[in-house]
Amino acid sequence: MEAQGRGEPLGVVSWRELVVVVLVATGFMLLTLAPYLWANALTPPGSRYTWFLWGVDDGNVYLSWIRQAAEGRLTFDNQYGPPVAGHAGLFFNVFLLWQGWIAGLTGLQPITVFHLSRLVAGVFCLTAFYGLVALAFRQSHVRVVALTLACTSSGLGWAVHLATGGGHVAAAPIDFTRAGQEVPEATTFPSLLFNPLFAAGEGLMCLTLLLALLAWQRQRMRYALGAGLALLVLGNIHSYDIFAVHAVLGLLTLGALVWGGARRWWGLGAYAVIVALSLAAPLWALYVIHSDPDYAAKVATKTLSPGVLGYVWGYGLVLLLAILGAVHLLRRRSAMTPGAWALVLWAATGGLLLYAPVAFQRKLAEGLHLPLCALAAVGVVLVLGPLTAVTADAGHGARAVTQARRRFWLLVAVCVAATVPSNVFLLAQLQENALANNTNVHPLMPPLYVDDTQAQALRWLAQQVSESDVVFSTSLVGNFIPAHTAAHVVAGHWAETVNFGRALAAVGHFYWPQQRPQVRRDILRQFQATYVYFGPYERWYGQSFATDYTGRAQSEPTAEELEALPFLEMTFRNGKVVIYEVLVSALEEGAGREQ
Repeated sequence: MEAQGRGEPLGVVSWRELVVVVLVATGFMLLTLAPYLWANALTPPGSRYTWFLWGVDDGNVYLSWIRQAAEGRLTFDNQYGPPVAGHAGLFFNVFLLWQGWIAGLTGLQPITVFHLSRLVAGVFCLTAFYGLVALAFRQSHVRVVALTLACTSSGLGWAVHLATGGGHVAAAPIDFTRAGQEVPEATTFPSLLFNPLFAAGEGLMCLTLLLALLAWQRQRMRYALGAGLALLVLGNIHSYDIFAVHAVLGLLTLGALVWGGARRWWGLGAYAVIVALSLAAPLWALYVIHSDPDYAAKVATKTLSPGVLGYVWGYGLVLLLAILGAVHLLRRRSAMTPGAWALVLWAATGGLLLYAPVAFQRKLAEGLHLPLCALAAVGVVLVLGPLTAVTADAGHGARAVTQARRRFWLLVAVCVAATVPSNVFLLAQLQENALANNTNVHPLMPPLYVDDTQAQALRWLAQQVSESDVVFSTSLVGNFIPAHTAAHVVAGHWAETVNFGRALAAVGHFYWPQQRPQVRRDILRQFQATYVYFGPYERWYGQSFATDYTGRAQSEPTAEELEALPFLEMTFRNGKVVIYEVLVSALEEGAGREQ
């Protein structure tokens, strides 16, 4: 819908309405700080909080890139594996670069910039979504309900959890399971809570569609240029999201060619401009994939969608209301605005893309919750809303209107409240994870709290190592090292570390209690290690790996075993952690004698 009057942003909503939306979005994003502050209050004595609630492994990867940008790099190296001779990192991301520049200019820690970016990206996402909904629907109630659902709604994962007693189900709901948040990017609330990249990507999806629709409606090329630039940034910072956007824009363009009359060729030209401006991002991604085998292997890491029921349960009542709203619109399709068509097409094509024949299926769910929320608002306001009307007796018209309003907002409140519980369960689970320091999540998930001795060891490494160094450790420690130092690691992330399983096996064999010196020597040479980290996680992993491998209980490896090796020299020690420098000459000399 286009508001009347001049001086209004994009002609979609009034400035007053826009200010209110921004304030509401800002207030909501500030509320998302509460779980982090609560987790910080739970920090055990002698430990430090990482300021993550979920996905510490992914979060540290982002911090490593932000740190590289803060140090002056334009393209980023993958530190989660040994460096490749003659290879320079080609990964380029303007959103991470912008965060790194802020960190470098202000002296703020990368994690602080990460959360500031999350707040800003969240406000941008919700505001852009509101603008897209406002362009599609005249009714202010639809806008308000859509924004509310986007902020707070989830699916029926909580009900599946209670029905199964928290046990495993074949098709885990995407919104909540006992095992964890299955697909956080598929629902808006966890996207806003956890990750600024998700929020920025979803906001750019909405902005691209909004500007493209304005370009078609007004036949003004400046909107097409804006849409193309927004899509260019989207393709750079989160390239998976462009598939859904192109599906919607392509179908709208095709529809305009068939039914658009005199405007159809202008619409095709506008889409051509959008594609031309945004093409550099996917072309660069393809170049990096073909130029960097490690990056290509990382992109090929399978992140497949759960079963269909996982999404059905995961969207729950929102999905049912969205179907109701979509049917209502399609039955009156002759009166549908291009914006309404865009939201229907986004929901429909987004659902199909979830099972596209690509390795990154799950990532294509990002943003899908937004059109579902918009259509669900139509279902609530335009389909269920009229059921709350009250028949007015003579002389009681005002009372009937008041009663109808009360019934309507009660209906809205019930519908919204019914979609919230999974997010409440999620917050409760995050608190449980904090109390257990992630040990209840997965044995190889990095902790939320790092004890002071390991934090001290990380600070020491940051002062000692360079980009050519490789630190040998478990992935639990290796996940943190690139976030805080310039060094590479052997194992650190399930996707960023190429051949992660092989790296974990090598780590297990190295820390195996009483392992033969020549085996340890060969492993260090294979991974070009220059430092060996030995702390609580390395002791635990060595013992657990050997016990699982042999089927018999094993003792922990000891620092004395490593100190006896002629190719290791202790360079750091505190209460729990010992760090050894690998003496490369002694390493090679010993290997030569063995041959």
